[in-house]
Amino acid sequence: EGADNVILGHRKPNEQKGGRPKIASANEYNALLIAAIIVLQNSGMKLNDALERVSFDVSINLQELRNIRTRFSRKDRTDEKYSASARRLSKVTEPGNEETHYQNLIKQYQLIKR
Repeated sequence: EGADNVILGHRKPNEQKGGRPKIASANEYNALLIAAIIVLQNSGMKLNDALERVSFDVSINLQELRNIRTRFSRKDRTDEKYSASARRLSKVTEPGNEETHYQNLIKQYQLIKR
C-alpha cells in the first residue's frame, strides 16, 4: 500500500519506494488504445480521424498515440502477447455496437490510468 518494505529491504537501492502500485505494464493498457483505434477503423473511420478521436477522448498527445501505434504495428517492437491482446480486445461481439464497444475500451483505459 505504498509503505517501505522494512522487513526484507530492497536489493535495488535506487528503486522507487512507496507510491501507487503498478497494476499493469504500459503495453497492457496501451493495447486498449490500439483496440479502440481498430474498432473505429473497422467502423469506417479513416486512420487519421480515428487517431484524433482517441487522442482527444483520452487526453493523450496525438504524436505520442501515433508512436504507440507504430510500436504495436512493427515486428520486434512490442511483445506479441500485447499485439494479440489489442486484436482480441478490438473484436466487437455484437454487430452495430461498435460505438458502445469503443466507449467501453476508452473507459477501461481511463480507469487504469487514474
